[in-house]
Amino acid sequence: MADKDFVLTLAKVMIAAAWADGDLEQGEINALKDLIFRLPEVGGDDWLHLQRYLERPVEPPEAHRMIAELQARVSSEEERLLARQALSELMQADGVFEAEEREMLEEVQKALSAGSGLFGGLSKLLGRWIGRRREVVAEGPDPEDYLRNVIYHDVVARMGEENQLDLPPEQSRKLCLAAGLMAQVAHADLDVSETEKQAISRALREHWGLNEGQAELVAEISCQKATAGIDLARLSRGFYESTEREEREAFIVTLFAVANSANLTANEEIDRIRQISNYLRVPHQRYLEAKLTIPRDDRRGL
Repeated sequence: MADKDFVLTLAKVMIAAAWADGDLEQGEINALKDLIFRLPEVGGDDWLHLQRYLERPVEPPEAHRMIAELQARVSSEEERLLARQALSELMQADGVFEAEEREMLEEVQKALSAGSGLFGGLSKLLGRWIGRRREVVAEGPDPEDYLRNVIYHDVVARMGEENQLDLPPEQSRKLCLAAGLMAQVAHADLDVSETEKQAISRALREHWGLNEGQAELVAEISCQKATAGIDLARLSRGFYESTEREEREAFIVTLFAVANSANLTANEEIDRIRQISNYLRVPHQRYLEAKLTIPRDDRRGL
């Protein structure tokens, strides 16, 4: 994959292109954040730096400077191919990549070589993606918030509005995001066992203070959502933005405990935890330390 500086430059140009007409609604900004967050090379400090570009229009002089910097970086055919691959992977993030979008991507690829037309091509391509992304909307008073934390909203629906988990709303939302990520690990092999569900429930009791009934309900809903399909990047971004670095690093240990609760820790589960760790911007050394908390004989994925 391309180096970190290249990816950051590409991310800035994409943001500037999305703001090309100077007007993005909040739902469109959220969709753009989802897209940029999927770039694993972007670390925690980088994400904070990019936030200021995401929240307001990029002025034309700054946009032109970004474009010039990107085009200076893609001086070889290999680098242009890396740029195309990065954009292609992002455009297919929701499982759809229409023929017209493929044509747009080809135009962007040509613009990288030609030195002109890049900004307009990216703007059209991102407009299509963001528009389609916003159509993936569930019912509810705040669709974007629902998609960010669908498990929390389902818990509210099942338990009622009145302080449903006996915790402040922010803490309730955070633990539901954590439950969703644990369920994603349990479902990595396409099957969630009762033992894994119990491990999620136990973690919710031990780390988030839920009682047995509350923990079982949250575990059940999170596993149902994992089976039905849920956006891992969006879920990870929600947890990332509601936690501190130390909490995220400790959480990786919890994910490995869930993975190892039934039939040892499998390749698919290790890959899923590595993906989540990347999304949460956990340093690779901390990820390795968390993995080593599982006895070697239990780690089939090594």
